[in-house]
Amino acid sequence: EGFRKVLLSEERFTVAGTQTQKYLSGFAAPEEFAVVELDGAEQVVVLRETLAHNGSEGYMFLYQRDGEVRGVVAQRYLPDETLVVEPYYFGTVSNGRSSSLKTDGTLVLSDSPGRDGEVLSINTEEGCFQVDTLKNPGGVELPEYTADGQSATEAEYRAALERAMAKKDAFWYKFREDTINKVFA
Repeated sequence: EGFRKVLLSEERFTVAGTQTQKYLSGFAAPEEFAVVELDGAEQVVVLRETLAHNGSEGYMFLYQRDGEVRGVVAQRYLPDETLVVEPYYFGTVSNGRSSSLKTDGTLVLSDSPGRDGEVLSINTEEGCFQVDTLKNPGGVELPEYTADGQSATEAEYRAALERAMAKKDAFWYKFREDTINKVFA
């Protein structure tokens, strides 16, 4: 019931890590949503929108904790210290989607400038998208490759990326009132 009310902007969600509360309608314009399960138990709703002016995909996720719906979003402060919250944007879509969400909450970024081949996971404890696997050809301040959160060889990185890509894709629902009511009936 909590997810349904937040998605329909009948109730506010709390921005994870803050006391800020937002109505979804005044914050984001998602086109689709998916429901995934973390570790087979915790249900999470992932929202996706695409910016028309540059094709960037924006993501945020909602989860329930202590009886309230919390939203994980990108946060930044303006020079006047105003908190701005917005979806996380991961590159530009060139050929279809620049990412693939899996049923366990894994997000595989591909064809995304500067982030191609990254594997992220949803972390509700820390309230973030956590980078698990990536390639960093420059090696600046980070290992050249990581796999499952650890420094890795190129072969280990490629194997971890293949494992992530082989997982089952999540189903995306159109962000419409009738669909939201059916999914969360």
